[in-house]
Formats: sequence, C-alpha cells, structure tokens
Amino acid sequence: MNPHLRRRRQLLWGLGLLAGSRASSAPPRGAQVLRSTLAALPPLLMPAEAGRVRGIYADFLYALADEAGMELRLQVGPLGRAARDLSLGESDVTILLPNDGLSPAVQSLGDVVPLHLMLQPRPGLPPVDLARLDQLRLIAYAGAGRWGALPAEQMRRVSYVTSPCSLMGMLKAGRADAALIVREANGHIMKSCGLDPASFPAALPLRVRHTQLWARAGLDPELAQRLRQAREALVARGLPAQLLKRYELD
Repeated sequence: MNPHLRRRRQLLWGLGLLAGSRASSAPPRGAQVLRSTLAALPPLLMPAEAGRVRGIYADFLYALADEAGMELRLQVGPLGRAARDLSLGESDVTILLPNDGLSPAVQSLGDVVPLHLMLQPRPGLPPVDLARLDQLRLIAYAGAGRWGALPAEQMRRVSYVTSPCSLMGMLKAGRADAALIVREANGHIMKSCGLDPASFPAALPLRVRHTQLWARAGLDPELAQRLRQAREALVARGLPAQLLKRYELD
C-alpha cells in the first residue's frame, strides 16, 4: 500500500474513526474489488442508514478492505444467502458462524468476534433441563447444524426456519418449545419482530463460538494471504472488542 494511504489509515486509527466508516479512507484509484454478501441479522448487520450498511460485520469488512487496500462491494441478503453466494463463488468473503450452507471447499481466514450460543425457551415453558432436551420441540436458524451448540444426536431433532421473525413467532405461539439463538442478536430480533423480550424466559447458555472470515474456493492464494494478514492486524489492534463495545454487546 502506498505510504500516503498507510499514514492516513494510521491517523484514522489513532482518532478512532476508521472502523465502521466506509468513507474514512478512500481506496486507491483502481483498487481491487472485494465482494461480500452478509446476512441481515441485527446488530451484527443492520439495514443501511444514510446510504451505509452498519453493524459489527459490515464495520469489520470495511476496515478489512481498507487494511488490504481494496474496495469493498457489500450486499445484504436474508439468512442463507451469505453462505450460498460464497459457496457459488458470487462473493469473495463473508462473516459467519460455521454454517450448513457453506461448501466444504470454502476456506476460513480466521476468527472475527465471539458469539454466545443460547437456548431460548418459549413463554410459559417450565424450567428446562439441558440433560433432557429430547423431550422438547427444538428449532433453529437454517444452517445452524454446524454451530456445535448441542451434541449431534440432539441436533438431528432440530427443525430449521429461514426467518428470524418466524423463529420467534413459533416460540411465542407455542409451536416450538425452545430455539437455538445468538445472545448478541436475540433482543434486537425480538424487538424488530414486534415482541417484548421481557415476555420470554431467560435464555440458557450453551457455548461460545467465534464467527469466522470465510473466503470462496479458488480465491487467489496471494489475495487470501493478504486478507488473512489484514484480519490479523485488525484483531491485534483490538477491533473486535471495539465493535462489541460500540454496539453495546461487550
């Protein structure tokens, strides 16, 4: 990267302005394009405001592209599209938990942010015994089979839905007993679906897993290494923790 752009980025980091600001450091003229599709799951990714997508995932990718001297072209889609686009080679990178929809050929470039996997009981359900989940009707987001939130024999009993509001609506209506959820997104999803988080029992902790930066199969090895090094630099500067704090999830 040219010295002027490097000095500008260092200054922006010092001022705390780089992460999450697409306009903080314009890519060099003719910069290589980095394509990404992210799943809309607040607050990890939220709709555009004033023309810019925001959220932990978007902010991280904007900073990643800047660090690598590239221009980010970001698309937002429903759950499942991020994995599909990457697996089909229609995007270069994405950020996801391990996901059933990812092709085995995609590669992980490393961890991004830790997320807390939880079990959300439906309203009115008696206290849940995690050792007796075989008695419950369990649901999860499509693709969650690879989260590793529960043992494999229990995951085989899980039914999958594609919409966050469908997931919460099934719990609220008593059509399922408990759902596998991400703590960092759960309250935002309930509110966006018109549900009161206080009407649900407390979620039960299962495990912590890191989302990962995934790259498509066939990505140029030199570019993959550049992105891997950019991710390592951002993590070393503490960006994941800064983003969790920015969105009040730390």
